[in-house]
Amino acid sequence: MKKRGISPLIATVLIVGFTILLAVIIISFIGSEADSQINQTQTTINIHTTNLDFDFECTNIINVTSGENNTELLVINDYNGNLDSVVILFGDGSIYHNAVNLSAFENKLINYTNISSSEIEIIPQVIIDGVLQGLEWEAKTKTCSESILLSTPKCNDTIDNDDDGYGDEDDPDCLDPLTGVYNSSLDNEWITRSCDSCADCESDMKTPSLWSSYDTNEVVLMNDDSVENACITLTINESNSVINCNGKTISDGTVGLNLLGTTNVTVKNCSINDFESGAIMVTGAIDTTLEDIIIIDNIAGLTSQILVSNNPGGYLKLNNIESLNSYPILIWFSSLGSITNLELTNVNSCTATYSDLLCSSPIDPTILTADTSNYFADIGTCGLTAGEHYTTC
Repeated sequence: MKKRGISPLIATVLIVGFTILLAVIIISFIGSEADSQINQTQTTINIHTTNLDFDFECTNIINVTSGENNTELLVINDYNGNLDSVVILFGDGSIYHNAVNLSAFENKLINYTNISSSEIEIIPQVIIDGVLQGLEWEAKTKTCSESILLSTPKCNDTIDNDDDGYGDEDDPDCLDPLTGVYNSSLDNEWITRSCDSCADCESDMKTPSLWSSYDTNEVVLMNDDSVENACITLTINESNSVINCNGKTISDGTVGLNLLGTTNVTVKNCSINDFESGAIMVTGAIDTTLEDIIIIDNIAGLTSQILVSNNPGGYLKLNNIESLNSYPILIWFSSLGSITNLELTNVNSCTATYSDLLCSSPIDPTILTADTSNYFADIGTCGLTAGEHYTTC
């Protein structure tokens, strides 16, 4: 008997059926993958929407002198993810795109000039699957606060107000604290009182009427000076002030700087040479700071380079003090009083022949700061310990 094959009709039906089945399988697979991609993208968007913690602050700065209106924006990213860009819509119709590129928990200050509207809407944008997506539903709208500038900011007046040798754009005081870039709207370039000699500095500090046009009670010595007696003597009336030697050298008198009964006085950036009774005397004072001082070739006699005595309390801060003498850098003798808090940082007197720090106090002070950055060959008491509060020469 002959074997019969599948008839052409049946074969055709089978092929068509198999093709349809295969097409259904492929379409189903593609649809599933598409749904997966859509769901994944939606999930990513949902994650950003759920976790996004974005905000901004704004100030409309009106400069009465120049007539300009500037808007200062602080964009705040308070969540653990990137905020890649923002769309900024001003009420006057202006639209700006800014690639803020904020990392997690980062802020950024943005300035716009000549903006007449204080109404602002900001739309955050994030990169999702390589595409920048605007999260319109997370947009925020605010009315900016208003700040009136009655004069040109010191960081935009072309004057070296603080006599530090830096113009507005180069002055460290004119760098924005958040971004580290120059900000012309800042008013931080303090106007200080400069003086040509010790006598001029002392005279200015003892004349309160001279301070009305200055920002701080600080005098800046502009020249080296050789004196007969003390370079500067301050009393209680000259409290809350700063003597800035500006790296200049004072020399040749009896006492370099003499602080008598003062409160909250800082002496800094001084080179003090060849004084008969020491570099600095602090008597009966409260809250004294001495920093960035080099002491060279003073005779000192039976006292010391820095003598602190009879103080009724408060703090004593010594920071970056170097003595290039054969005499001790500090004698602290407080038989009639004490120091409450002591700070010593980078105090070095390893060249001294005598005790480098002699401390005699009825009550040991609280040591706020003192570590092995200090160098002494010998030391008194007051709770200071070698290897913890100083390094032995």
